[in-house]
Amino acid sequence: MTKGPIEEQETSSQTSIEWCKDGQPVSTQFGDVYFSREDGLAESRYVFLEHNQLEQRFKALEDNASFIIGETGFGTGLNFLSCWQMWQEHAPNNAQLTFISTEKYPLAPEDLKRALTLWPSLSPLIDKLLNAYEMHFTSRHTPQYKTLSFGNARLLLLINDAEVGFKELLHQAAITTDENRVQNLSAIKPVWEGVDAWFLDGFAPAKNPDMWTAPLYKTIALLSKKGTSFSTFTAAGNVRRGLTEVGFKITKAPGFGRKREMLYGVFEIDHQALHAKQGDADNSITASKNTTTDKKTRRSSSTKNGTPWAAINNYKPLQPQQTVAIIGGGLAGCHSAYALAKRGFKVTVIDRQEKLAAEASGNPQGVLYAKLSPHSQTLSNFNLDALLYSQSFYQDYWQQTKQGDCCGVLQLSYNDKAQKNHQGIHKRFASAKSIQLVDKEQASHIANIPLATSALYLPYSGWLSPQLLCQWLCEHEQISIVNNTVIRSLNQCKNSKKWSLVGKITSSDETSYEHTFDQVIIANANDAKVFDQTRWLPTQAVRGQISYLETQAPINQLQTVICAEGYIPPAAAMAINNDAKQIHALGASFNLKCNDKELRDIDHHSNLANITKHIAGLSEDSDKCLRESIHSGRVGFRCTSPDYLPLAGPAPIHSEFEETYQALSFNAKTVIHSAGPYFSGLYVNIAHGSRGLAYTPLVAELIACTMAGQPLPMSQEAANSLNPARFIIRDLMRRNH
Repeated sequence: MTKGPIEEQETSSQTSIEWCKDGQPVSTQFGDVYFSREDGLAESRYVFLEHNQLEQRFKALEDNASFIIGETGFGTGLNFLSCWQMWQEHAPNNAQLTFISTEKYPLAPEDLKRALTLWPSLSPLIDKLLNAYEMHFTSRHTPQYKTLSFGNARLLLLINDAEVGFKELLHQAAITTDENRVQNLSAIKPVWEGVDAWFLDGFAPAKNPDMWTAPLYKTIALLSKKGTSFSTFTAAGNVRRGLTEVGFKITKAPGFGRKREMLYGVFEIDHQALHAKQGDADNSITASKNTTTDKKTRRSSSTKNGTPWAAINNYKPLQPQQTVAIIGGGLAGCHSAYALAKRGFKVTVIDRQEKLAAEASGNPQGVLYAKLSPHSQTLSNFNLDALLYSQSFYQDYWQQTKQGDCCGVLQLSYNDKAQKNHQGIHKRFASAKSIQLVDKEQASHIANIPLATSALYLPYSGWLSPQLLCQWLCEHEQISIVNNTVIRSLNQCKNSKKWSLVGKITSSDETSYEHTFDQVIIANANDAKVFDQTRWLPTQAVRGQISYLETQAPINQLQTVICAEGYIPPAAAMAINNDAKQIHALGASFNLKCNDKELRDIDHHSNLANITKHIAGLSEDSDKCLRESIHSGRVGFRCTSPDYLPLAGPAPIHSEFEETYQALSFNAKTVIHSAGPYFSGLYVNIAHGSRGLAYTPLVAELIACTMAGQPLPMSQEAANSLNPARFIIRDLMRRNH
């Protein structure tokens, strides 16, 4: 990276950047440029695209192929943009690109935009990147794992130190397990095979030695496979030695511009061959006598158990010619179908109702929002990631269908607790344009009706019709729909490992239904318990009632969604008793241990009161008129888990889990080096509670990536927190025999 004099200095208020007269950004923290002053785009193409032979490799890809690139140092995103442009020009239209990049010091959106104005030839791609980047940007200082989707290209942006960020792609066992002493790497390496090409960028090793370290090279090696290529602008001796030591064959080449030399090469080690002599033929890690019974190991002081229970012991990726059945046609099932179909897989959605999203997902107006927090915790972090991803995902739906409305959501600071929480969120995400704190006057202006409190404002959110959304998601040539069909049992064929689905077609006098599929996703919410394989799942049905309110003053002026104890979206056309009316779908009650399927007046009154008490200056007459304008409603039963996180991932074999990890019931700190026993080709996607619109896009990506053998849209640790087997492990740890 050739440096030059700073002709005119201008420091950004949000980043450690100075701007040269020619528009070149320079890091004051590292005293280095982000790209060559001679021609940053030409440098990117020469160093990273040419020396990884990407044009030839992209052209050689087969249909529906997956290609993975890892990068150290996202910077201005120029390498991603130049690679994405080449991908569009030379890769098959239906191939999938995953670009994984780390960045410890992300640029603020305005700085990124300013830096990229230097490259007008990339402007169409730059606009898409900037829109997504701004929508996902929350903080420059908080570790994050962001997934930005651009059709058949994905950017996984890991806001973290490079080594730490890339370790988030590895299984939890990497914390305590030395890969040189295990029988197989399946408990450390992710299910996907490895990165295809590395862009080792970032500031120069002499300027930024904390990044170019032996632990980083070791992690890069773990995420590589035989034949993985790399290139880097530097020819520093410590970089060359470090990469050589972990298995890369190094070649020198002339550097770009005034750089004398650069490095490129290929990874020569076959991980599996290296460890095959030590292990069995299967993918399990059999613990040695010492690691399972030694008292010192069992009494480890580590607070994070290194048992690789989330690693799948018999994992086989879904192949292009194979078929997938999804049981359940609600938000979880339809999003899962869409995520798989866009990867080229053939999917059949089976639902017991006459049309999609007819049960818990069937409300005419669903609100997109999530419960955020000023604290970094598992649930709150998942809520944030899911919200940011879903807001971005639904932009295409809103623009293409004109259904629903990206009108923003106001989460009112309706009591002291909410107000304190919102202030903390604002402090944590002060730079985020997607999460704003507004005062009472601003909130009233946004809503277009007088409100009594300040609010947290989500400008990229809004409301959707889940039924119309599900129809849109399933309008894909790779998706087939089977309605009016109840699946009652799942049976795995012993030889082929395929799944036989047995049930009844309810529209044909209970005609039998039996078909075989290669893999299956259970996405039928509370009904997942009808199957022997998932009967143990700790889910609970929670009754929810919405109320249909005919619009009138003052709420007929409402221009955004309002959320407090309940929610109200702007009015939409709806047929009530065959009459078209402008209706607000107020929601929603939360009735625990209530199985009543009939509408209840008490819930109608509560739904209305939870909104009207936050409208300023509402008269008693207006309140009475509103109560008299409720025309029916709808009852549904949400599916929730004990920790309010979804149950999403491979389906564990409960009895074998308890047997394999029984030692945890005696000492929760026992480290058992055995990968988890899961049903081959069976997955679960349920328990989204009242946040289905926000949760299901990201969770569907998680499951599709797991099945397809692609990098996950969240860290492995976050994926573990959704894994259904977590409850088996927790139960064992809490028994304290």
